[in-house]
Amino acid sequence: WLTWWLALGLLTAALWLVAPGAHNSAVALLAGLAYPTLAGWLLYTAFAADRPRTVWGAVGALWGSLALVVLGGLVAAGLLGSTAYYLAAKSFAGVKLAHLVPLLAIVALVTIGFGAPGADRRTLRARLATLWNQPVSTGYLLLGAAAFLALALMLLRSGNEGADVSALELRFRALLEHVFRARPRTKEFLLGDPALLLAALAIVWRQRQWAGPLLILGMVGLVGTFNTFCHLHTPLSQSLLRTFHAAWLSTLLALLVGWWLWGRQPRRVAAPPESELADLTEPPGGPN
Repeated sequence: WLTWWLALGLLTAALWLVAPGAHNSAVALLAGLAYPTLAGWLLYTAFAADRPRTVWGAVGALWGSLALVVLGGLVAAGLLGSTAYYLAAKSFAGVKLAHLVPLLAIVALVTIGFGAPGADRRTLRARLATLWNQPVSTGYLLLGAAAFLALALMLLRSGNEGADVSALELRFRALLEHVFRARPRTKEFLLGDPALLLAALAIVWRQRQWAGPLLILGMVGLVGTFNTFCHLHTPLSQSLLRTFHAAWLSTLLALLVGWWLWGRQPRRVAAPPESELADLTEPPGGPN
């Protein structure tokens, strides 16, 4: 990972020499790639080390990840701060890339361990071969198709001119706006952020097989949080308040869902696995 980020940094520095006007936008895009990816990587390494161990630790993992991404969003907002952006005459050009790259990076991390601590080329090749030789069932095909459609819809709606919004969703947004004044984004407080907390709770309640898939789903919330701060025509205070509302709402939702799914069951006492990284890459049904 360090090599990749160093190469991107050198490319950005070269861009500053060749096209100074595009430098700030390029660094803002780099922040959009780096901060959500780093937050996801830190969560993965914590899960692989069997952390967090308490419910409050899981909540802290969610809020800490969001705080890191908010810091990246503030960096991007500072870099893009100009009258043209404030008046919406210009907009952040890397929205779709900032959504796609961190998500794909965490998919590679969870599935084959790319970028995982201690993972060398031999280990990556072995995990990739195992994944490639995995029998493909109808369920996996349907799940893959659903994931592809969801990703396509997210990218279509993430641009500066997103896809059309249904009348029902518009009414729901208006209700949220009326209740909270600063409306939390739906994909953050109903999907991405709760999935992150559920991933951490899966570690707490010994349901490790769900941590990886939920972490991937939770990246939707992290990239969405960063994107919130790239809408510079919206006051920064509103963006911060929207993120705060999404955080506490998703915390309540995930705690309720997590307790209903796993918290009511007697906790299974099990020793940490011999290979703590490997079992995060297994499908939810366990090894075949």
